[in-house]
Amino acid sequence: MSKNAQTATAVSGATKTETATTTNAVQPKTETKVLAITQGTEREKQPLSIKDIIERNAIQSQRIEKLEKLNDTHKNLDSFKIGSNKLRESLRIADGDGNDFETRNSEIIDKVLNLIKAEILEKVDATEKEIKANAL
Repeated sequence: MSKNAQTATAVSGATKTETATTTNAVQPKTETKVLAITQGTEREKQPLSIKDIIERNAIQSQRIEKLEKLNDTHKNLDSFKIGSNKLRESLRIADGDGNDFETRNSEIIDKVLNLIKAEILEKVDATEKEIKANAL
C-alpha cells in the first residue's frame, strides 16, 4: 500500500482553497478545505473634521428643507375641492415660450392633481430615505 500526496493551493480574494489528493492502492481520495484569509482592507473610521461636520449638516438641512416644502405642497394640493362647484375650477399650464393650455373639465383636473400628488409622495419617500441614510 503506497501513498502519494499532492497539494495545490490557490488564493483568490479573501479565500484560500487547498486541495489534497491521496492515491491509495484501493481507492483514490480527494479532500478540499476552504480557509478564510482576513485581509486588512477595512478602513478604520477616522473622526470627521469640523469642516466635514458643518458641510454634512448643511447638506442635511437642505434635504430637510426640501422635505418640508414637498409636504407643504402635498397639503396644499389636498385642500383642493374638485367637482363641488361646477365650472368654477380651472387648470392652466403655460410654458416659457408663451404657449398656454387651460381646461375647466373637473375629471381632467382631478386626474392631473392625483398624478402630481403621487409624484410628490414618491419624492417625499425618496427624500426621507436620503435623510435617514445620511443621519449623523
